[in-house]
Amino acid sequence: MTQTGGLVPAWSPDGRWISYSDDAGTVHLMRPDGSEPQTLATGVMIFWKHDNSGLVIQQGSDYNLFDPETKESTLLFRTEDFPQFNGTTFGPMSITHDNHYLLVGSHLYINGYTGANGSFTSEYSALIVDLLHKDKTYFLGSGCWPFSPPAGDLVFHICANCPTHPDIYRMSLADLATRSSYAPEVAHADADWGHEYNPSVSNDNRWIVYMASAGCHQGADCDYDIWLHQLGADPSERSRVTEDPSFDGYPQMYVGPLWQPVSQPRLLLTPGYLTFYASADALPAAQTVKVKNTGGGTLGPAVVTPDPSAPWLDVALDGTGAIIFSLNGDAITQGTQRATVTVTVDGALGSPFSVPVTLNADDSFPYPEGGAPEDGEMEAGAPEEAGPDFGAANPDAAAGAVSVSVSGGGCGCALGGVSRIAAPLSPLALALIALCLRRRRR
Repeated sequence: MTQTGGLVPAWSPDGRWISYSDDAGTVHLMRPDGSEPQTLATGVMIFWKHDNSGLVIQQGSDYNLFDPETKESTLLFRTEDFPQFNGTTFGPMSITHDNHYLLVGSHLYINGYTGANGSFTSEYSALIVDLLHKDKTYFLGSGCWPFSPPAGDLVFHICANCPTHPDIYRMSLADLATRSSYAPEVAHADADWGHEYNPSVSNDNRWIVYMASAGCHQGADCDYDIWLHQLGADPSERSRVTEDPSFDGYPQMYVGPLWQPVSQPRLLLTPGYLTFYASADALPAAQTVKVKNTGGGTLGPAVVTPDPSAPWLDVALDGTGAIIFSLNGDAITQGTQRATVTVTVDGALGSPFSVPVTLNADDSFPYPEGGAPEDGEMEAGAPEEAGPDFGAANPDAAAGAVSVSVSGGGCGCALGGVSRIAAPLSPLALALIALCLRRRRR
């Protein structure tokens, strides 16, 4: 797919782009078939946002969100926004799908630290920062590589002090204060290919894909292979994807239709869903959804159909190819409320496109008619909740794919870089194609 190398390839949430970096610190994009190679920006590629709004790239102390189609960038946050990390490391790894929490790796707790869920001491830690209250930091666990799935309320990381460490541990965000649900998701003894590292969750929220060795740690000099684990299965359950005396690592997995070029217009809306957090004394700012054509020809006019059951949501086209979503404070009641806005373009693939909208309103708003919401009504989706489909924008596309990549970093480890992309792996489930970056051991 590339002829001049590539580091840390990563799927966009809907599978329409693969991003990767080079040795010069430039972030590139290409289509899943290798076409349309292009430069996106200079900086450090961090992660794709689950809502399909773009790729987060670190540029100095700024973390900017880049739109892969327009190349526009929006400041997401700065290191300075989190003064608790002054004088220590700050390594953002993921934002939860509801845009509520930032998952960070840091040495913040190395000499002991008291955060929002208690006092802990850990050389390197996986942490959770509340983006609505940026001074609140929660301890997830000792270790590294915190990551979030595309749906549900679980978060994960690599545990450094568990019985057969390193292992993959999980926790429910509902238990931030107590960590009572902290438990192994994948756990094996080191000698039994149990040196698990650098995991991620597939876009359909069903699989964890990770790299593991038989105890060796130092990157390219180790025989790492790629493994799969079904979310929610017994911690001992796993399937081996690669079996090669090479460094196969830093995997990502995409399941679903692969992007293909088409001659007719194809409708795409980004982000693919929205979440609002509202307080009566400070309504959140309006949010924008971009209307895009990812096919050929010319996209016709968009027709926006609001949800008649959601008087709290105002929707309007702004005349520049975008849709503005804002809140009507007089119609908001406390609790979690949901709506779906439908966008239709005649003759376009992917039309109609549905945009789910979630409103989380705090107790400064009145109760809804009929009284207080029932217990649990405001909780996030269940762990088995499926990932978003972003409007099924590729109805005519081919089978899905697994992407397996190799790069350096993580937990302060000196893990190796890439040298080349190897041949496709064997099919998985519904004819999944595997792409693997593999580095030969010296």
